[in-house]
Amino acid sequence: MPTPTPTPTPTPTPLDFSAPPSASSKILSSQEPSLQPNNASGEPRNLPTKLVDDTPHESKNRLFRNAFKIKADLVDEVDKRIHQPVTGQPRTYPNALATKESLDEQRRDMRRQVGHSIVWNHFNRKVPDWMACFDLMRRMTPKWSERAEMSAVRIVLPKTWTIDVNNLNLEYVDSATGVLQKLRASVDKNPSAIVLRGKSTVLAKAVDDIVRFCKEAEVYELGTVATSDYRTKQLWPTIEDAPNGGASLPEDHDGSMWVHKEYQPYDITEPYENIPRPEAWRQDNFEQYIATLCYGRIPAHLAIKFYGERRVNGRHIDTDGIRIRLIVEAFEDPSAHSFVTAPILKMAVSMMAFKGGHRAEANRLVELGEELGIPMDTDTYNLMLEGYVHKRDLGFFHGFLRKMELRYFHPNIRTWLLFLQLIRGDGERRQIVVTMYELGMLNHATTRRGIADVMAPLDSYDAFKAGKSLDDFLALQKDRYGKNWLTAGAVQGIVIELLRFHRREDPRIEDCKRLIEIQIENGHPVETQTINIFLKHASLTKDWNTALWAMSHFRSAGCEPNQDTYFFLTHLAVNSRSPHALGTIYFYGVLHRKLKKVSRQMLAQVLLRLHRDPFWQRQECQPTIFPKDVIATLENNKIASSRNVMSTIERVILDKWEGYLPIKPLSRSLQLAYRSNDHSLHRQERNPTCDEDGVRQPIRVQDLVIKLRRLDGEPGNINVRLKGTFNPGSMIKDWASRGVSLAEEQLMAEEGGIS
Repeated sequence: MPTPTPTPTPTPTPLDFSAPPSASSKILSSQEPSLQPNNASGEPRNLPTKLVDDTPHESKNRLFRNAFKIKADLVDEVDKRIHQPVTGQPRTYPNALATKESLDEQRRDMRRQVGHSIVWNHFNRKVPDWMACFDLMRRMTPKWSERAEMSAVRIVLPKTWTIDVNNLNLEYVDSATGVLQKLRASVDKNPSAIVLRGKSTVLAKAVDDIVRFCKEAEVYELGTVATSDYRTKQLWPTIEDAPNGGASLPEDHDGSMWVHKEYQPYDITEPYENIPRPEAWRQDNFEQYIATLCYGRIPAHLAIKFYGERRVNGRHIDTDGIRIRLIVEAFEDPSAHSFVTAPILKMAVSMMAFKGGHRAEANRLVELGEELGIPMDTDTYNLMLEGYVHKRDLGFFHGFLRKMELRYFHPNIRTWLLFLQLIRGDGERRQIVVTMYELGMLNHATTRRGIADVMAPLDSYDAFKAGKSLDDFLALQKDRYGKNWLTAGAVQGIVIELLRFHRREDPRIEDCKRLIEIQIENGHPVETQTINIFLKHASLTKDWNTALWAMSHFRSAGCEPNQDTYFFLTHLAVNSRSPHALGTIYFYGVLHRKLKKVSRQMLAQVLLRLHRDPFWQRQECQPTIFPKDVIATLENNKIASSRNVMSTIERVILDKWEGYLPIKPLSRSLQLAYRSNDHSLHRQERNPTCDEDGVRQPIRVQDLVIKLRRLDGEPGNINVRLKGTFNPGSMIKDWASRGVSLAEEQLMAEEGGIS
């Protein structure tokens, strides 16, 4: 069967985000590229009045933000049916808490899909049905066994020739047979050169015809774009006595090889604008400058220091927007164009495609790469598609596929795996897998592993729902996907399902632990995300044993707790009435700067005596979060408002121990705090001691001691005794006489739940 080629399509009319139906419409163009929408456009939905505001810029941004705040349980049945293939159905479990968690997840995704529909409907467009996207993928993808090898050549014509091809789809007529064939032409950095891309057999005939017509032409075969540059192999004129038929590069071109490099994210301590921009671009300094902006990140506390001033809309400045602007300016500098390579382009696009409203800039870079004649491939487009999967946006995913189709790029295995991630309906996912099998993609072990990774939650849910054991399920998966199918992503999906089936009468924790042991034995270290899955479960079930077991894997895995780790631990400590563990978590979180807003709010409820649990109203049950000498500091310099409590305490701790970090890992200190102090507190709570007069004695526990080391490596370790507790009556100005503030009412309304 011949390789399917797309039906010639007239140039599509893009969604004109620069001039939409209302006067306030520049915003979406700064968030997403203009792509061809689905031809079927429905009637615009009647939007709530509060979402429509014709004052420019900020109100338009507010419109799009509010579109995603629609309560999912209020979505009508028609919309639910439309979006069901993308969101999937909520699952039911023997555990009521797990069933609610699954329902909440599905509702959040449904709310996101309705938000996308509102935005598209605002421009009188309709999000395409998933089946339209599915049909497009099938039409664009040839069977693997019939897949023609795609090649590219660079043709340099005499400088006296003028070429005006831009980026076009060409129809080539074979001079020998008269058969019409299709090729893709793109411009090159050299104004007298073009790059042709297409089937190898067609390219060979086209090159023969060009050389026959123009003997002065130079023809170069383009190698793998990740490892070589344009001068990979000179095909014409032939080089006498050249090794490997001209595949070896001349000495003066050795420095132009594109070598794959791995960069690791790291923190930088200066504003992005202060990163030195070279006065004159070279290959090495252009790559280094882009890599610094892509992988260098300003920590949150420094971002507030550098960019903390409030804006008109009440929000802090978008720091990602600053570095993305600098990246785009560097790429668009004409003096840098000769140093843009495919790896550098991919590095920038892969970072920008995941940054919320900056995908339009990533799309701009892709288009710039096409204009400069950078060898593009499906993987470059997959970077953008991955960003849309992350955003859960079927509309732009479909639009970008149309863009690929117009450029004669076929979806590859990675494209299909991304589509499989985007679609969450059980039946729909199985249809996609069957189609991948029919296309011959499942012959590759890596493809089967990728499918197993995405399908692990569904496969494990079906197996455990049917009463299968973990061993039976693992054997079934091995038969289904082959050996070595168990990836880190698959383990995470299976662990989530095991924990949701966990009940006291049907425990699954040991199965989870055994699965982690299998993962480690297979040479895959445990990731922070996997540990956080256990901590989330532990925080909901007050299971400290599982939490401490999970925390013990941080050191051996070589990973660090992140903000989510501290959030789940804070939630666990508050739910389980463990004040000493809570104080330890907070102290570590402040020094490591890993606390997110919701973690601070949870602790503020406790410190301000606003928590619903009466246990946290008692002074003796308050967490010890600083040494006793800090008490005098706070009492002599009272906090002006309850809304400033958390920032003031953190500032006191950081000012006192700036440049220090705990020596022991969090897991070890947390274990001591919980098992030594909180166990003792709970014991005294259950069996209080009284004096001779029958008066209950205060609870007494050991002091918590945290040993700190200097960050600069110099001697001077210190011991910090966490004995001080926060007392709003003596540390907040006019606490006794003032009423409950609006901020405190909001704190009291917070449930502290996990979303």
